[in-house]
Amino acid sequence: MKEKWIDLKGKSVIVTGGSMGIGEAVVEDLRNCGARTAIFDMEEPKGLGEGGDVFYVKTDIRDKASVEKAVELTIRKFGTIDALVN
Repeated sequence: MKEKWIDLKGKSVIVTGGSMGIGEAVVEDLRNCGARTAIFDMEEPKGLGEGGDVFYVKTDIRDKASVEKAVELTIRKFGTIDALVN
């Protein structure tokens, strides 16, 4: 989706499973709407790249410590978390 359907400028969103498939499409759409996105996944994203608005954290969502570390890194990077897409 290339159309900006909502203004998310300045918002930070975590997307679990955002490295491929539907999750990758969600990340792309959120970025198009201005959001900074943190991808929590076991696989590194291939087509999204990284930059100021995208942040990949290798995360095993079955492991509480892994999730807590990923959240901590995301807050350190973006300052806040405004939404979560599972």
